Amino acid sequence: MAFTMATMDIALDGLAVERIHPTWRPRAAACKLGALLTGAMIGGGAFVELFHTYGWKAIFLCYAASLLLLVLPVLLLMKELPHADLPNATRRDAASLSALLRNPVQRKRLTLLTLTCCVIFPIAGLNRLMLLDLNVPIEQIGGIVGTLGPITMLITAVISMPLMRRCGLSGALITFTALALLALAAMTTGFVRVQSWLAMSGAIAVGAAVSGIFVALSARILGWSRGAQPATDYAAFYGVGRFASTLATIAGAQMVSWISWPWFYALGALALLIITGLLRAPIAEKDE
Repeated sequence: MAFTMATMDIALDGLAVERIHPTWRPRAAACKLGALLTGAMIGGGAFVELFHTYGWKAIFLCYAASLLLLVLPVLLLMKELPHADLPNATRRDAASLSALLRNPVQRKRLTLLTLTCCVIFPIAGLNRLMLLDLNVPIEQIGGIVGTLGPITMLITAVISMPLMRRCGLSGALITFTALALLALAAMTTGFVRVQSWLAMSGAIAVGAAVSGIFVALSARILGWSRGAQPATDYAAFYGVGRFASTLATIAGAQMVSWISWPWFYALGALALLIITGLLRAPIAEKDE
């Protein structure tokens, strides 16, 4: 099931790269974030909760029916816009990861995106561990952070669209980076002063900030992937960074036991400033 969903995800992203006009890429990236969060709340929340009433068989059948209904419009879109009309369509059989890595520009982009993911996801993904170390009850973490976190991320997805239109991708990146720095300061202060409300506020805010940064990155990935092998390039840009960030998050959790949370967030803030500075020029490139 995971293999099938991952394949569908890459195919759909490849289709998006080919179909979406450059001026719509920021909105498409924001919509993707909103869709991911909505799907997580429905699939990981509502469907799991309804299991107690309807049982797993009914839930899986409803899930299968939902997937079928959602795939049909995509199939109609592919029928309406044949692949023969696409640029570089005849070169699809040459798609490979090594082709991307041989391109120095694409290799630099991939490296920057990977480094960015290795910074933003650990500083956002370990906040619940920090709250546990602060002796915040699990019920509060799940009830407050677990509920308000996705809601603020959805709000971020909505806000990011007009923000990127007005300020550009670079302006949005700077804005959400500033929010992330404020959130890191709030979590650090809340932990040091044992103020759980401040630490939880920072934990919620950093999730929204990282989501905003990733929307700007996703919008740029859509442009960077448009070429002879869009699905392969998109999978590399999107997947390699996320995989590396998972390893970085695990390493970060081990690092905290040695250096403490205040130092971890201080180093995270410094790394975020450095990577934002490196990203500003590539992310400010004009769309094709």
